[in-house]
Amino acid sequence: MNEEKSEVEMWRAAGKKNQANKNDKRARKQNKQSQKRNAGPARSAVVFETLDPRVLLNGSRGRRGRGDRLCPAFVLCGAFIVVIAARPAAAGGGFDCVIEPQQTVKLSSAVAGVIGEVLVDRGDFVRKGQVVARLEAGVEEANLALAQAKAADDYAIKSAQAKLEFLRRKHERSQELVGRQIVAQSTFDEDLANARMAEQDLRGAEVAAYVAKLEVEQAAATLAQRVLRSPVDGVVVEVMLHPGEYRNDQSPIMTLAQIDPLRVEAFVPTAQFGRIAVGGTALVEPEAPIGGTLSGRVDVVDRVIDAASGMFGVRLELPNPDHRLPGGLKCTVSFPEMAASRAEPGKE
Repeated sequence: MNEEKSEVEMWRAAGKKNQANKNDKRARKQNKQSQKRNAGPARSAVVFETLDPRVLLNGSRGRRGRGDRLCPAFVLCGAFIVVIAARPAAAGGGFDCVIEPQQTVKLSSAVAGVIGEVLVDRGDFVRKGQVVARLEAGVEEANLALAQAKAADDYAIKSAQAKLEFLRRKHERSQELVGRQIVAQSTFDEDLANARMAEQDLRGAEVAAYVAKLEVEQAAATLAQRVLRSPVDGVVVEVMLHPGEYRNDQSPIMTLAQIDPLRVEAFVPTAQFGRIAVGGTALVEPEAPIGGTLSGRVDVVDRVIDAASGMFGVRLELPNPDHRLPGGLKCTVSFPEMAASRAEPGKE
């Protein structure tokens, strides 16, 4: 009996020891997790470009931090934040922009058909109204020639005129003879009716001749639909279809771009709203290797601000008469009137 009791106590002691070890391990694990949370991850700072460099001074205007060191305006430990802001491209308050063509045209024809010839290639300059391509138009050319031949035929009109003159003279003779009672009244009435019918035949021939002229215009318009002309002064950007290929309703033949004047698109921070007016002057500096400073005119100032980015759009018109500037350039734009408004007393 004593031996059984001693064995039970030994098992109880072993169980308590195991439970104590488990509790000890759990406590050490919780202690490590607590230390890790208290210590925190390595501090990571994300510095974002801001509108005003003074904001970079300890997150406030013009105030320096401890030890006169610059402190980032946006710092978040253990996480990242996203801030969208306009980057000043130059110390003078310039903003990033893009120089684009005034308009880009995907040229197509009003009708489907097989490409007959393409008269320009990529990079060629074209003038407004210049023929750049043609569709095959054998049937349309034949229809135009047929309509022109019909319109040139005046046989029906001349025949109706001769018949009318004859019947009018006959009616006049009948009128004279009926007065002398040489011919019957019925003969006179018949001659009068024939003369009036001849007048209507002449009018019908004249209407037919007018319709023939309209058919010529219709055939010419149908043929013109198979001739492609440039709608702008510009440059050929891309040729998509070549002779022998079929153009359907969804396939443009080529792409043209108008590069005089050019369009400059810029996005300006909301803080500058009201300082830029339509018709004002802007200074545009294209990226290398073009470079230089060009003068443009403010064409559009958006009246709707993008709340997510805190920006509004500004469109400029940039003259390019010598085609020196290509479209698609990055650039920097500044607004002298904005700088003037800052310099006025009472304005920031």
